[in-house]
Amino acid sequence: MAEPDGPNPGKHHFWTSQTNFYDPKAQFRFLVRVPGLGLEDARPEPGTAGFADQTDASFGNVWWAKSIDKPGYSVVDLNKDKYYNQLAKANPIVNSLTPNLKPVTMTLIDPVYPNTTRKLVRYLRRGGFQEQQAYEETFKFGGPSKSYIGTNGFADATRSRIGGAFNGFPRVEIDQLESSGRVIESWTLINAYPAEVDFGKLDYSSDGLVEITVTWGYQTFTCEFPEQGNEKAYPYFKDVGQTLVTPPTTLENLLLEWNSLTAGQKALYGNSFETYTKQLGVADDSE
Repeated sequence: MAEPDGPNPGKHHFWTSQTNFYDPKAQFRFLVRVPGLGLEDARPEPGTAGFADQTDASFGNVWWAKSIDKPGYSVVDLNKDKYYNQLAKANPIVNSLTPNLKPVTMTLIDPVYPNTTRKLVRYLRRGGFQEQQAYEETFKFGGPSKSYIGTNGFADATRSRIGGAFNGFPRVEIDQLESSGRVIESWTLINAYPAEVDFGKLDYSSDGLVEITVTWGYQTFTCEFPEQGNEKAYPYFKDVGQTLVTPPTTLENLLLEWNSLTAGQKALYGNSFETYTKQLGVADDSE
């Protein structure tokens, strides 16, 4: 039976073919959303209590992003260079449950407004760096570390992922687009935070733009794909919201976690289970 004329979304064609239905993916077609970069100062003057941040007009959509890496991973063969005997090399055993995740580096242009430098400095302030008032404020969010990382979960006007499972969680969202503007890949870096920041350089001999480089650390990632060709839409690693990100909400689960801590780890909480639960922001409803 002859093939019908025109493009067929279920068939494969070479890119230069007139019957081609799909383009190769282009590096310049992407969108990035970072909730923490959607915050700006709302304080009328320095010294006002609290962080007093507000969401700016970008809502975390980073239109001034020049480039960003896509996530990557590597696995380790635990049997590498091992042999059963002089002739038989051991079968590979890889750490597929705990892959090594590649840091994601992002390059930003620094506009006069929104001021990227100021937005990134705000992360450190929200972590309590060199400011007593800010340091004290961090404990409303679980302490300096949680407050720093949590900055990426505050400006939550970005679109939700996987039924809204990640709204409120610190994250970076990367959408890759096709030529029509349709999303063809959606990556979410979970518990993402600025691990390295380089505010760029100044140079009298150059008329170039100031660029800022941020390397994002993160706990894990998810990836969603829409229906395309013969493949149905599917959110990969969707159980991350239940297994890795969502903290335990019952005292029974918390007690199991508490009992698994080492003596040194318990000492960080004054050997008090009550202090441990308060640090996690979970109230005791048993009373």
